[in-house]
Amino acid sequence: MAKAMEWLSALSGFAAAVFWFLSAYVRLPPPRAYFDEAPQDDPFYVTMKRVARMNQWAATLSGVSVLCLSLRMFIPCLVLLMASGVFSASPASAQATPTVAVFTTGARFQCMHFLELERVQIPGTSRFLFYPTEPDLSYDYLKTIGWLSGYMSGLNMHRVIRSDGQLGVETDISQWMAWLFSYCRAHPGDKLNGAASALALALAGQSPQR
Repeated sequence: MAKAMEWLSALSGFAAAVFWFLSAYVRLPPPRAYFDEAPQDDPFYVTMKRVARMNQWAATLSGVSVLCLSLRMFIPCLVLLMASGVFSASPASAQATPTVAVFTTGARFQCMHFLELERVQIPGTSRFLFYPTEPDLSYDYLKTIGWLSGYMSGLNMHRVIRSDGQLGVETDISQWMAWLFSYCRAHPGDKLNGAASALALALAGQSPQR
C-alpha cells in the first residue's frame, strides 16, 4: 500500500510537470480584432482553451500527487492509533463482542521471525511503537494480535478448552504477546499457531504436550 502511494504520487507529479511544460511552450497565434465577439473557432481563442485545459490537468495531477504523499505519511499513523485503541480494550469487552481476524502464513509465522516484533511492543502495556523506517514491523504486530484475539475468541466460542468459554479473561493481549515472545525464544523452530496453542493451554492451567 505504501509503495503504491509513492508510485502514484511520483507518476502524478511527473505527469503534472509534463502538462505544465507543454502549456508554457505553446505558441499563441496573434489575436485578431472582431467587430463583435470572437468566433468559437478563432485560433487564439482555441489555443487559449487548450492551454487552460492543460493547466487544469496539471493542477489536478499535482493535487493527486500531494494527496498520495500525505496519505502515505499519515494513514499508517492513524491506522495504528485506531488499532491501538481497539486492542487496548478490556478482555471482558473483547469477549462480549469477539472478532475474528485473518492471519496469513507470512514472514512472521515462524517463531524465529515472530521474535522480531518484540522491538515494537512496550513492555507491560497494550501500546506499541511505530518505526517510520520499518513500518512492516508495526503492521505485522497488528496482524498478529488480530489473529491471536480471533484465535482465543474462537476457542471460547466453541468451548474447546474451557467449558465456560472464559479462557484468558483474566489477562490481556500484552501478556499474551509477552508469553509468546518467551515461548518462541525457547522454541525458535516452532510455528506461531503451535505457540498459540501452548499459550491457550497455559492460560487454562494445562501443560502443553511436546
